[in-house]
Amino acid sequence: MSPLPPDHPTGLVFMDETRDDIYFGVGCLKLREPDEILEEFAALRAEYKFWGKLRWADVGGYSQPYLEFAERAASMVAAHPTAEFACTLLDLKAVGGIQNYGSIAQAYVRLASQALVAVTEEHDELISVIGDHFDAPAGFEIERPIRNRVNRSMERLAAVSIQRVTSSGTDGLQLADLMLGAIAHEFRAVRREGADPGKAALALRLLTNGYDLTAYHDAEGGRSIPRRLTIELLPRPNRRGRRAGRRA
Repeated sequence: MSPLPPDHPTGLVFMDETRDDIYFGVGCLKLREPDEILEEFAALRAEYKFWGKLRWADVGGYSQPYLEFAERAASMVAAHPTAEFACTLLDLKAVGGIQNYGSIAQAYVRLASQALVAVTEEHDELISVIGDHFDAPAGFEIERPIRNRVNRSMERLAAVSIQRVTSSGTDGLQLADLMLGAIAHEFRAVRREGADPGKAALALRLLTNGYDLTAYHDAEGGRSIPRRLTIELLPRPNRRGRRAGRRA
């Protein structure tokens, strides 16, 4: 076996999850050159003098400068040519819901694996994954099953390592949280009355700041902007012409 070339494609993935009464989802932000976008985000923090934790859940509860900061951060990710985002959302109101997976922890492993497969190049890319801490039952493995499922699905070594950490000190995880939160909020707003109008407006603005979409639904299956934004809804609706994608 010949050694890998010095320029072999690699990516660093930041993985976060979200859950409410409608959707449970996992989002993966892959950065080919993480230093570029994280340094840009650090400069944005300095410009707004915001050093706290950036979370989608806090959008709407802060001042206008914070909203501008959050919008510019998400737009920065959407517009960056080496940043790719994929998320998998499980409809908890669908028949079976979590029960189809056995438990919330088992559902997390499946959704995370699928999102990682969607964001990984098919042929030879190697990824390392930093995930936000997910509380699992004692003795329940998270990292190894996800890694094994991704590699089996890709039929090669793709996911090299996975490690869960707390997101407070990791800007990449906070950006992943922001992107996943905005996308999930848009889908939830369709299903729920009384959605926060400020957060809904921000989520919609992110569609045009880097992603040329009229609705996040246009990106389901990655049809509109291949490899830059992929959204999968589970259970999958039976639509003619829908890209099935690789299963994890």
